Amino acid sequence: SIARNTLLRTGGRAYGSRQGALKFSAQQGPVDHIRVSDLDIIDPTYFGIQIQGEDYVGDTTLENVRIQNPGDGGFFLMWGSKGALDASNVTYSGGPPAIVAESGAEFSVNKVGGGNMGW
Repeated sequence: SIARNTLLRTGGRAYGSRQGALKFSAQQGPVDHIRVSDLDIIDPTYFGIQIQGEDYVGDTTLENVRIQNPGDGGFFLMWGSKGALDASNVTYSGGPPAIVAESGAEFSVNKVGGGNMGW
């Protein structure tokens, strides 16, 4: 679990590409059983949350997450990403498209429960 954190002006360029403030990377194997709660992502350089890798991301939950003023978008679903995550009470404001999905991304962000706003 990741709980009660603030990410302020995080993310940036690395490995020749734009990076999100919080990244789930399934490059070397599956990513699952992760719960992120009570997280504020404020003014990320590019994206609030990034999903990458050709393995599977599953059984992952975002709860009470706020994404404000990203440079390029709230969620970045990179090419080849697979799986899904559940979002409850996730709010998005002040930026370009909430979800940026590259061609070939097989990933979904599922709105569950209430309180999801701005996307």
